[in-house]
Amino acid sequence: MPPMSSESRSHLHTSFQRRFLQVFLAVSAVVILAAIPLIVKPGLRLELAHRFELAPGTDIEQLSDGNDDVELIVAPIEIQRPNNRPQYRFRAVFLARESAQGIELTSIDTGTRISVPLQSYDFVSAAPDASHLLLQDRRDPSAIKAVLVEVATGSLTPLPAERPYPDLPGQWNEPVWSKTMGICDGISPNATYIACFQSPALASYLAGDWELQVRIYGEVERKTPVFRGEGFRPFIGWSSDDRWLYFQNEHGIWRAEITAAMFPPSKYGT
Repeated sequence: MPPMSSESRSHLHTSFQRRFLQVFLAVSAVVILAAIPLIVKPGLRLELAHRFELAPGTDIEQLSDGNDDVELIVAPIEIQRPNNRPQYRFRAVFLARESAQGIELTSIDTGTRISVPLQSYDFVSAAPDASHLLLQDRRDPSAIKAVLVEVATGSLTPLPAERPYPDLPGQWNEPVWSKTMGICDGISPNATYIACFQSPALASYLAGDWELQVRIYGEVERKTPVFRGEGFRPFIGWSSDDRWLYFQNEHGIWRAEITAAMFPPSKYGT
């Protein structure tokens, strides 16, 4: 066989380069087409991150998807401290749902359902110790409808329109949502844990908009990631025994069980 001429080798090399370029462009087009949904749909990115355990929250229970008119009611517990500002701890007390029969409350701690004789409510306040909750329908300011709920027993006390506030200690004109946790002060009722929002290492997370973590009260270096989510940062509340962390934003309501086994060991050896 005669040796291949330089012209033949050049032609073969050019042909190989052309085929390689065609294959490369075809593969690139497929990759780009596959990546477009991930770019334009952040919810899909987060779903995949949860599915492949690249973001915390794979096994967290979702109680509401944000479309079923369920609301988490959190009562701030006010702890007075000598020569200092009050400390607030956040207790989740009820899940509330409006229905044709009125307002239905489900107790966070017992699961008991309570029917409140209000067709709607647009204002909620609470006693400083979260022992009582006040629900009001203020759609007609001249005839406010109000019901006082005892959290522990679920007993109801309708209040007259001329006196829609209870004779109990507390700032009953202040709504519960006026006291919210900041970046890292979502303290549980018994000061066992603190809920915090973790800042991303980069400018933002590749999947999700915020990350909720929990730290040990008094040993904040002991922390565990709980959930990565999208949308607005949620508001949070804890069950009265500090076992369950509830949180809600426009995408739904979730709850996460928090146990000591989830945290790294204490540097103090306890």
